Amino acid sequence: MGGKKEITRTVPAEEVDKDLEPLKLYKVTDKKVALIHQGRPPSKDRLDSRFCFIVESATELFLWQGKNASRDSKKLSLKVIEKVLLFSTVLCNYMI
Repeated sequence: MGGKKEITRTVPAEEVDKDLEPLKLYKVTDKKVALIHQGRPPSKDRLDSRFCFIVESATELFLWQGKNASRDSKKLSLKVIEKVLLFSTVLCNYMI
């Protein structure tokens, strides 16, 4: 009966930085958006089904709407995403 062999993953240094790129986690309530975490990826227990959350990285945005989030919270989170995307598009067009 052989024991289980430990499996390790070797990752080149340039890929490690991509996997651990700093993230920002914003909590969206009915009337405000607040930065609640910055740095390494946050744990799932930071999410609360009563609210919406926006995760931002250098290249991506992710919107998580809790199943018990209010209608106002959901509307505000969508407005924030739209404004960020619009600003990004305007900035990219300006730089071209």
